[in-house]
Amino acid sequence: MKKISCTTLPVLIAIASFAASNAYRAESKLLETDAKSTPPNIILILADDAGYADFGFYHEADEAPFKKITPALDRLIEQGAFFNNAYVSASVCGPSRAGLITGRYQQRFGWYQNEPNYWSKPPHPDWQSDDWKVFGLDVAEETIGDHLKASGYTTGIIGKWHLGYGEEHYPNIRGFDYFFGMRGGARDYFSRPQYNTTERIPFNWRSLEEDGKIFPEEHTYYVTDLLTDKGIQFIEANKDRPFFLFISHIAPHSPMQADSARLDRAKELFPDADINRQKLVAMTLAMDEGIGQVMDKLEELALSERTLVVFLNDNGGSTHNHTDNGKLRGYKWSPYEGGLRVPMAFYWKEKIPAQVIDTPVISLDLTPTFLELAGQTDTSAKALDGTSLLPVLLEGESLPQRPLFWKERNREGWTSIVRLGDWKLIDYDNKRKALYNLTEDIGEKYNQITEKPQIAQKLSELLDDWEAITATPRWPIN
Repeated sequence: MKKISCTTLPVLIAIASFAASNAYRAESKLLETDAKSTPPNIILILADDAGYADFGFYHEADEAPFKKITPALDRLIEQGAFFNNAYVSASVCGPSRAGLITGRYQQRFGWYQNEPNYWSKPPHPDWQSDDWKVFGLDVAEETIGDHLKASGYTTGIIGKWHLGYGEEHYPNIRGFDYFFGMRGGARDYFSRPQYNTTERIPFNWRSLEEDGKIFPEEHTYYVTDLLTDKGIQFIEANKDRPFFLFISHIAPHSPMQADSARLDRAKELFPDADINRQKLVAMTLAMDEGIGQVMDKLEELALSERTLVVFLNDNGGSTHNHTDNGKLRGYKWSPYEGGLRVPMAFYWKEKIPAQVIDTPVISLDLTPTFLELAGQTDTSAKALDGTSLLPVLLEGESLPQRPLFWKERNREGWTSIVRLGDWKLIDYDNKRKALYNLTEDIGEKYNQITEKPQIAQKLSELLDDWEAITATPRWPIN
């Protein structure tokens, strides 16, 4: 594959360069040529809690067992553009999805932790009985679905929502014409009749729903397969018009549940692994088979050259589902690379060349990328924090210099983070700091906070300026 190197970014950077990067919109000859034609379809596929090393692409040896588990995803990555310094905006599901779906740092609207379950026991002393109705994506925020509907797209989301439980947060009124999935963050992968009860008024958050109606559990089969089938049905139903499809997989999030045939395959390939690790492998296999079926359907319908497909994780691999983040330190819900760094790949047949791109990018970049693809080249009024990646993907251009930011309550307590070029600064609730050179030390083992005081000071100033735009938590942090 073609290798694109990123020149090391200088540390002494003005805040103005951050603003300039957001305003940057390179003109693409391809887009100019196609401006009067039908815009391309967009499919976004999101894995849930997958480990960075739990894909075949991570392993160099051709005989690596995972290459037999994720052949479809590996093919998408090898034939498309892969960002090997890609991030999400949080190390846990809810806030990460809030940033992704809005293209804005979720800290701007006070989202720092998963929205609380309104039935939590013991309840937070500051929670009220009806607070669950507002625990979700701020109604003032627009989603990718909202923006693309304005450009004439038919929009659908299939799978995990996890952006609020109340009716005001429901996907059908947050920019999506079609919704099949669940409001909450996890469920069993097999049919569970009790999910159709209404013991938790007004709904059971684990229930599968389809456009506001409960999907009967007796019709439910292995959920990863069911989501794939619903995604393919959406593609078939909308093949003659521009569509945006967000396949938000539950896999391989816990609970660790796999169908018997795939579990047998996992045991053959990983005979020495414990049973939960084998289940993770089988769950990943189910997701990869689904990705392959989606790609095959695009070919069958002659849509591959008219469809951009994007894949990434919602956060780093979790300890709860026995993942492997490889050389990365930490896991889900940590401020380290194992919590924030994710695989991100773009595939568009005959349009995006095969390449590996070193430039640091973030999930917030997806919204402006999709909007430019849809013909919305001036998005300044939307106050997006991301940058369109089309000039990088289509023209081989470089992104302007910019820092990336994070702030959340995680396993380390309150942490604020900034990455600029090779350097990453972590501020642990104003009590201590750590500075890592990610090019030399991807495992974040060597804290250089005392050796590089000028770099640390400059990054601290950038972080302080960014934190000034963040809001107070939208709900009490438990």
